[in-house]
Amino acid sequence: MYVAILSILILIALILFISKNAQLTKGVKLTVVTILVIATLLQATYEWLNLESAKRIKPIVLAFKSGKTLICEDKKIDNKSYIYESGTSSLFPKEGVIGDTYSIAKCKIQK
Repeated sequence: MYVAILSILILIALILFISKNAQLTKGVKLTVVTILVIATLLQATYEWLNLESAKRIKPIVLAFKSGKTLICEDKKIDNKSYIYESGTSSLFPKEGVIGDTYSIAKCKIQK
């Protein structure tokens, strides 16, 4: 997250620098500033979507890690037979367990 904020700040600094640069023509300034503004907006949107996704799956991950059963594609998944991989946000069967891999974003906490 800090890298994203830093990159957005760098893009804003570049926009300000280029808009103040007297050596560039107005057309070049406008083109470069437009591209940088679009890049900044895309970066900010990507980060916002990432944060929203993390907020949505956090309770599911906590429930799984605390021993609750999840329902993933109509199958019951628990931490006795599956492990959670945070890098991919996926549930993988433990060694010796036959099963599929599930995206935790598609799972629900069993009630």
